[in-house]
Amino acid sequence: DNVLLASGSRAVRLAALEQWYTTPLGGHVRCCDSDSIKQIDFLPRKVVVVGGGIIAIEFARIFAQLAAEVTMVVRAADLPKSLARVGIDNQIGYLLQADLRAA
Repeated sequence: DNVLLASGSRAVRLAALEQWYTTPLGGHVRCCDSDSIKQIDFLPRKVVVVGGGIIAIEFARIFAQLAAEVTMVVRAADLPKSLARVGIDNQIGYLLQADLRAA
């Protein structure tokens, strides 16, 4: 079971994936935003988190702790640069990136 999570400071649905937010695949909807992910009734084995902000990191860490394989997709070259866009110190960004890689 796989899930795509598009995160953000407010729930945003990616227009290119709109049909997948409501179309079940194998009995489950597989594309969620940061609000609807809280409603899933299964534990995915793989999760793709789209976004590089605080909410994305929170969900990535939660699913990693639950033994899911997590991939993050960010616009910046790396997670610290993505976090810098929202005012997070570079050193903290590198610590968070290392923590997620180790999870």
